[in-house]
Amino acid sequence: MKNKKRIFAAFAAAAVAVSMFAFAGCGDNDKPDGDDTNKTPAGVIEGDYKEKNDEEIKDIVDNLNPGDLFGDLESPTASLGMHVTEETEMGFAMGMYMVANSKVNFDYKMSYAAQPEYAAGKGSFGLDANVSMLDETGTPQSQTMKVSADVCNDMEYVYGSVSGLGDAAMTGKIDMDKLLEYVGGIGGMSLLETSEITGSSEFDIAGILAMAQSFGIGIAIDDSDGVKVKLSATQETIWKALAAADIDEEMITTVKGAVTFNKFQFDVYFSIDKDGKFDRASEVMDIDVKVNPAALSDLIGEEYAQMPEITAYVKGSTVIEVITEKVTISDTVKAYDDVTDGIIAMIDGMINQGAPDEGPNVEVKPGDSDVNA
Repeated sequence: MKNKKRIFAAFAAAAVAVSMFAFAGCGDNDKPDGDDTNKTPAGVIEGDYKEKNDEEIKDIVDNLNPGDLFGDLESPTASLGMHVTEETEMGFAMGMYMVANSKVNFDYKMSYAAQPEYAAGKGSFGLDANVSMLDETGTPQSQTMKVSADVCNDMEYVYGSVSGLGDAAMTGKIDMDKLLEYVGGIGGMSLLETSEITGSSEFDIAGILAMAQSFGIGIAIDDSDGVKVKLSATQETIWKALAAADIDEEMITTVKGAVTFNKFQFDVYFSIDKDGKFDRASEVMDIDVKVNPAALSDLIGEEYAQMPEITAYVKGSTVIEVITEKVTISDTVKAYDDVTDGIIAMIDGMINQGAPDEGPNVEVKPGDSDVNA
């Protein structure tokens, strides 16, 4: 289990720390931004998908060996590479009083090798934001921002350079072990001291599909060349999930009466090649919803029930795929100042006293980032 733990620690720590750089860059803003709502999301895994009955699904799953999905991670020659991309657009409006739009994109590659032990990642994050609100005179007031970040990691640190928050880029590095220990402590456990990390040998494909069916999620499979699975949620999936969480049935009925979905697409794909190896997974969503506060008066009170109609949309995709390339990073980023304590202090401030007035104490340097050199 040693290699699985090291792989988990390297990938999980980097994921947490990378998200902190994005979080730090966006912490002082009300909403992210975006537009181009007619763009078709990427992420669809093409295939000749067909609905299968329970017996057919069982036969397909029984012919898969979960232990083969990522190869033998306990081998001295074990290696694993992942490429994660995301592009999401969001919008929110409360009548004429507030309109917000956002667009987020993320692209990150990581690779790990057991011997000699090596882990590195490299990528970028982008955020465009626009928020418009009416002031006390009824005049629209708008705020826009555009932030980008170049981020990379080795086995000890995540290094970041954030642009768009001033005239010069903000650079810094985060100690992954220290941050993971802190984040794990928030939940009452240390992620770094987990005694057992579930490996691919316990990946329960049948259990995932059974759970999906219980929430009214449609299952379609293409088993003509390897196995491709498409899971399609519906509006009913939301209400089934709320019921499973022991939400009062009367409350669910009230909420259903206030919510109208103009669009609802939420599909999850995963693909296994003909050799039984994991190839890629993705989610694609296109959801447009309208909420009538007046129909929620019994839950939120008459005062809030007078609010104007609320509309919102989210559209985009996330893709995770296996790669074989070795990711390398520039040595120059190692000279960045350590901002771990500042990040932790910022999180503490938001949890205990609300958002701090100042962000983490990071080094400010003019010029281009060295992260993706």
